Parts: sequence; structure tokens; C-alpha cells
Amino acid sequence: MTRLEIKQAFRAENPDIPQNVVTDITLNSWLIEGNRDFCEQTGCIAGSASFTATVGVSEYDLSDSDADSYVENFLEIDEYPGGGVAFDDDRLTENTKAELDANTRSWRTNSNGVPTKYYRRGEKIVFDRPASEAKTIDIDTILYPDDFNSDDITPFNQLKSLQNWSYGLVYYLTYRAKRAKKKDAEGDSAMALYLDYVKRAKKKIRKATYGTIQFIPKH
Repeated sequence: MTRLEIKQAFRAENPDIPQNVVTDITLNSWLIEGNRDFCEQTGCIAGSASFTATVGVSEYDLSDSDADSYVENFLEIDEYPGGGVAFDDDRLTENTKAELDANTRSWRTNSNGVPTKYYRRGEKIVFDRPASEAKTIDIDTILYPDDFNSDDITPFNQLKSLQNWSYGLVYYLTYRAKRAKKKDAEGDSAMALYLDYVKRAKKKIRKATYGTIQFIPKH
């Protein structure tokens, strides 16, 4: 469904909310937010990035547009099994800073070597030790979507594999409009429909993205 078709479906389902009550300009604004919310909740915009480690450095900022580690529209690291962060093709174990402190109190003063663990702090990833060689760092990512800002485009970065889920944005518009008009009970019902739709979409999308997961033990 294009943005125009989503708005038309919303109008058809909600004759009590015509153009003079909620304008198309308002719907357009809500659809930018709804597109972003759906993509954030489902993690449907997947990406990947790679850059070269700097010897002696353990921290990399994924939001710094001037750095080689920059990832445009970065939302989070995709740690779904089979994803995550790899150093020289070896997958690193995701930890928290607290876990590193509990397991190896001296990790902050580790000498250069081969990282085996990492944690994320905001838009930064931090290794358990600085790299001793300029090897490749690979990251599987989940990204923010592009703005859904034209009547003739489809949502979710216009990815064909996601277009069956476009109707969820009709539910999103309905809940926003009902809440805006103080129809709280109808708004709550529409929100429940939207959240259930997102839950089902996330399950299906993630399964389609990764298929059967194979766990390979470390040697």
C-alpha cells in the first residue's frame, strides 16, 4: 500500500473522522511516526557494516559520521542468533559492562590482543581489550527507516518483502485519531489491534530474515 492508499483505507474505515476533523497533513505526520514505530518495534530494517579495527583502540562510535565506524540510521546491534559483532570473522560474545567487571576486574587495563567480548553503550561498542591487529570488524545492525514522506511510496523503506504488513499503519492512524478526538475506548481498542499486529509481524519478519537457526559450539 502506498501512503495515499493507507490514508484512503483509514478514511473508509473511519467515516466519523473526515478531512475537516483530521487533515491529511496531520495523517502524513502521524505516518512518519507510525512507520518509524513499526520498524523500531519489529526490527524489520536490517543492515550490516564493516570497518577496520585501529590497533590499540577498544571503543568505536557508530554515530560519528566522521569515523570509519559510522553506521547511518543506526538503531541497535542485531544480536539475533547468527548475527552480532565479529572480529576477524570470529563472533564476539555480547556482555554488559557489569558482567565484564564481575568476571575480570582488570579488563580495562588489558593489553592489546584479540577481543573476545564486547558491550554496547549508547551508539558505541566497547571491546574487552584493544585490538593488536588492524582486522575487520563486522556488525549486523537494525536501522531506523527512511522518512515515509510521499503519497506514491510504500512504507518500511519500500522493501517488497514487507509490503504485506502495510495495513498495520491503518491501525496506527486509527488509534492516533481516536485518541486525538478523546474517544479513549475506541482508541484503546485500535491500539491493541496495532500492537497485536506488530507482535505478529515481528515474529514472521524475524523468521523470514534468518530462517532455521543453527547453533555451532565454540571449539
